[in-house]
Amino acid sequence: MRWIVGGKAVEHEAASTSLMGRFEAEWLASDENLAALIDLPGRWIDRVRGRGSPETIVLDMDSSVSPTHGEQEGTAYNGHFACTCYHPLFVFNQFGALERCALRPGKVPSANGWKSVLEPVVARYWERGLRRYFRDDAAFANPEVYEFLEAEDYKYAIRLPANHILQDKISYLLKRPVGRPPHHVRQYYANFRVGFIVTNMSRPGKNAIVWTRLSCCAFAANAVRLQLHALVYTLAFMRTLALPEAVAQWSLTTLCEKLIKIGGQGRAARPAVFQMAEVAVPKQLLRTSCG
Repeated sequence: MRWIVGGKAVEHEAASTSLMGRFEAEWLASDENLAALIDLPGRWIDRVRGRGSPETIVLDMDSSVSPTHGEQEGTAYNGHFACTCYHPLFVFNQFGALERCALRPGKVPSANGWKSVLEPVVARYWERGLRRYFRDDAAFANPEVYEFLEAEDYKYAIRLPANHILQDKISYLLKRPVGRPPHHVRQYYANFRVGFIVTNMSRPGKNAIVWTRLSCCAFAANAVRLQLHALVYTLAFMRTLALPEAVAQWSLTTLCEKLIKIGGQGRAARPAVFQMAEVAVPKQLLRTSCG
């Protein structure tokens, strides 16, 4: 980053806040640079997978909410989320890694623009000989999605929206039995040929990285900020390559609370002393994690 801003930043102080703001909101917001940012998480995941490629890929598509509190371009009131917001779209794999994301205006349907986000991810995995699966909620239950997945040889599980046909099939389960309630639990089962999976893979990013904090005025600048947050999430997700086994499965929120937010400030060459309770991170585990 210091090489990019030029001047004496390489050897002396880094760029000012205003200069970095212009770099983010103007230079990175160009069409070419934004397209490169959008592709970066997938390229990083490909390099990681090159060290041990899985036999199966499972993709989850999930829309999310990014509340706004000003006059940001493209923001609008969304009745489903009951707030003024942006409505970004994310694609994750079964490991929780973010494959691709896109910022969208606040007043668009959950499945709006799904193909432009999903198609590049599908194309990346096409020639790898993997078993391919896709799962999603009822917002993406439409014939266009089904036809695309079948043409790309993906097996899929997508929740069906509530409808009268399914409601009629379970209507007998919704009626209260005649007589007094029993003292034991009664269990009733109904078999269907179609199952569903509801996902919320974007929650770790929202909680730990706060990637929904998009406060720039221009829509393009907020799109850049979302992609930068996505890169931070991807780097944090790659922690499994370097951290010990006991820590590798920690959530991003746990890592932030127990490792990253523990810090100190030292002066000159004096050593800094950290005093931490071992209930958070045992001494040996912290030593292993820090190398």
